[in-house]
Amino acid sequence: MTLIYCVKYRDTKILHIDGTIDCYQPWQIGVMCFVFLWVVPLVFILIFGPGLLENKKISVSQFFLSCCLPVPFLIYWLIQYQIKPSQNAKQNHKVTSWQVILLQELQKSYRDIELIKVGPVCWLGVIKSRRLMLVIMYTFVSNYVVRLGLMISFTVLFLVLHIYLCPYKDKRANFLFTISLLATFVLGLLNFVKACYVEGLVDFHNIEKIVTGCDIITDIILIWGPVSALVAFLLFKTVNKLLSHTKKLSKRNDEKGIELKEKDNPSTRSDEKEIEPKKPKLRHASI
Repeated sequence: MTLIYCVKYRDTKILHIDGTIDCYQPWQIGVMCFVFLWVVPLVFILIFGPGLLENKKISVSQFFLSCCLPVPFLIYWLIQYQIKPSQNAKQNHKVTSWQVILLQELQKSYRDIELIKVGPVCWLGVIKSRRLMLVIMYTFVSNYVVRLGLMISFTVLFLVLHIYLCPYKDKRANFLFTISLLATFVLGLLNFVKACYVEGLVDFHNIEKIVTGCDIITDIILIWGPVSALVAFLLFKTVNKLLSHTKKLSKRNDEKGIELKEKDNPSTRSDEKEIEPKKPKLRHASI
């Protein structure tokens, strides 16, 4: 993205990351075509393609071709399934093993989500679109305060959407991703306060102490928070293994104690042999 971001300097436009390079050279036009004709449309393929594949409206080969040529297939799908939806019933492709494997890889961690007037969407593509939007904001918005404001607003919007939909099948994954988005929001807010101070937009009493506090909280979130979570996780796993090991040892000791007791004090009912009564011998009288 930084290779296609240009700024105006006097009467010419130059590359933002290198002011000695003029814009709109042939290699830069090629990069622009690659970004706008493949990178950006590919995100929409990942959002809507798996849903069409699951509903048997497209085949596996068509899905792979759409990943290579996203723009023509997006236009075709828009006409075929949105503008003229009455023709959908005739196109039911057979379910193959490749289709099952592909859907498992794309949506194995996510629930089936269907939006109104949009249809089924793949959450993996939604995550990719979020990252792409953040990269675009970071690259093309030069004003630091405006950039952070847009990124914070977009993070809050995605956080609300995530809490409402709960896209992951595992509840723990939903909780951890929510914590991640909250941490991203807090970091953005702290940097927004610092940016306003640097740009001179805020000037009140104890602003320097507030900025210092923002730096401390940022260090806690980025360094001490993950380290503490990792140490707590390792301690929990270690204690859990120790407890399970001690339980196994106690069971073995109990079993050995029972065996020793049975050897030292055998039960008379099980070990004593039953003594059969002797039958009296019959004497034959001689005649």
